[in-house]
Amino acid sequence: MSIRILLIDTPSTIASRRDLPRVNVPFAALYLASSLRRAGFASVIYDPKLTLDIHPWKSVFYTGDSLDRIGARIRKEKPDLIGITNLLSKDTGVALAIAGQAKAVCPSAIVAIGGFPATACPQDILTSPHVDIAAMGEGEQTVVELARRIKAKGPFADVNGIAYRDEKGAVAVTPPRVPGDNLPPFPDYSLIDLEQYFRLAAQGFAARPLSIGKRTLSLFTSRGCPFHCFFCGAHAIVGRRFRAYPAVVVADHVQDMVRRYGIDSVEFEDDNVSADRRRFGAIVDALSAFRPRLAWATPNGIRADTLVNRDLLEKVKNSGCSYLTIGVESGDQEFLSGTIHKALDLGTVSRLARLCREVGIPLNAFFIAGFPDETVAQMYATLAFAHKLHRRFRVYPFINFAIPLRGTDMYGVCSEKGYLAREITPEVLTASMSFRGKGLIKTGDFTPQQVGALMIRFNRQVLLDELKAMILHPAFAWKRLRSVFNSLPRVKRYFLG
Repeated sequence: MSIRILLIDTPSTIASRRDLPRVNVPFAALYLASSLRRAGFASVIYDPKLTLDIHPWKSVFYTGDSLDRIGARIRKEKPDLIGITNLLSKDTGVALAIAGQAKAVCPSAIVAIGGFPATACPQDILTSPHVDIAAMGEGEQTVVELARRIKAKGPFADVNGIAYRDEKGAVAVTPPRVPGDNLPPFPDYSLIDLEQYFRLAAQGFAARPLSIGKRTLSLFTSRGCPFHCFFCGAHAIVGRRFRAYPAVVVADHVQDMVRRYGIDSVEFEDDNVSADRRRFGAIVDALSAFRPRLAWATPNGIRADTLVNRDLLEKVKNSGCSYLTIGVESGDQEFLSGTIHKALDLGTVSRLARLCREVGIPLNAFFIAGFPDETVAQMYATLAFAHKLHRRFRVYPFINFAIPLRGTDMYGVCSEKGYLAREITPEVLTASMSFRGKGLIKTGDFTPQQVGALMIRFNRQVLLDELKAMILHPAFAWKRLRSVFNSLPRVKRYFLG
C-alpha cells in the first residue's frame, strides 16, 4: 500500500498590510521531501506563500493562500500524512489553524508539525486537538519513520524525536533523536518550481532585503552550534555538535545549481559557515574559480572571530563577496561574556572591522537592546560601540529588541523574574518583530518604551552619518544608491500599499 504525503510550509505573519511579504524557498519541506524520496516515498510540497495575498489574522495578518484555499488544496491531495513546517514562533497560530483545516477536510490523516516551537514546547503544540504529532529536532529521518509506521499501520511509540498522544490521550514524548555524524544530501530542487521564487525575488519579495542577484540560492552548508548564547534556540533543533558538508561537496552543489538553474549568487544562511576556517577557505577558493564570478554574502550573521585574517579576507574580497554580516549583540564586554554568554571579544570585532575596511569588504553587524538584567548604561555602551564601528569603518549596524522566545534561556530568565511586559503569543511576537515593533521585556531599569526611544535616536543618527558619508565620498554614495535602487519594489509597496 502506498501512502499520500503532503508537506505544507506555513504562511508568514506580518504586523501591517504595508509590511512586505517575503518568500523564501521552503528548505525544510525540501529536505523532508528529498529524504522521503530516497526512502521510496512520494510527497507533494505545497507553499501557500506564493500568492502573496494578505489576510487578517487576529490582531495581525498573514500572507499567502487563505485558510479556505489551503483547506481546499488539502482536500484535493487526500493525504494520509500532513507535515506542517512551522519554523518561527510568530507563525505558530497560523500553523495550528492549518492543522484545523486539515482535520476538517481529511479527518483520518495524521497531522504533524515540526520546527522550533514544536521542538521547544511540544506539549503546547499538542494542546491543539487537530495535531497528532509534534516533531522535535531535525526531521529528515523522523518523517521517513512516520511514513513507514503509517504505511504499516503501526504505533509511533518507537519513533524517536516526537511527542504524540497515547491510547489514553495523554501526551507521550519519545527519546530525542540524536543528529547523525553526516548531514543529509542537499535537497532535490526538482521537487518545486524554483523559477517562481526567482520571479518573486526579482519583483522585490526576496527573503533577504539586501538582495545580491537576480537568481540567488540560499545555502545551508553546516548544522550545529557549540556556543551557549542565552538568547538563541538554534541548538534545540540542530544540536551543539558542529557538522558540515566538505568544501568540495559545497562547491559541486553550487556548480550544479549554476548549470541546472543559472543561479548568479549565493547567500550562506548557516550561522557557522566560517567556523572551520580551513573548510571556509576552501569554499572561498572554489568560488574564486567560478566563471563568470558568482556574488555571495552571509546575511544571517556569522562569528567575527573566525574571520580575523588578512589573507583570508583578501581571498574573500577577490572571490565575489558582496558583503559579510556578523553578530555582535552587545557593546559591553562584561555583559556580553558574563550575562548573555556570548564568547566574543569586542577587540576582535574592531580588528575585523578595520581589516574589512582596508580590504574593501562591506560589513554589517547585528546588535540587540533590552536584554533582561541589562542596564541602560550597558545599552548606551552597545550603541556607542555600534556608532564607533559605523563612523570609523563603515560597518552598517542593525539593532533589534531582545525577543524572549519560549525554549530559550532568555525566556526562562524573563519568566522567572517577572520581566515579561505582556503575554508572549504568536501575534504579539509578530508585532514586536516588525519594523515598528515594541519590546517585550520590562525590568526595574527600563521599559520597552525607553528602549524603543533609544533605538529611534540611534537609527536617526546612523542615517545622518550615512548622508554625511555619501556627500563626502561619491563612490560610497553610488554603492548606497545602487542598494536603494535594487530595493525600489519594496519601497514602492511600503509607501503606496
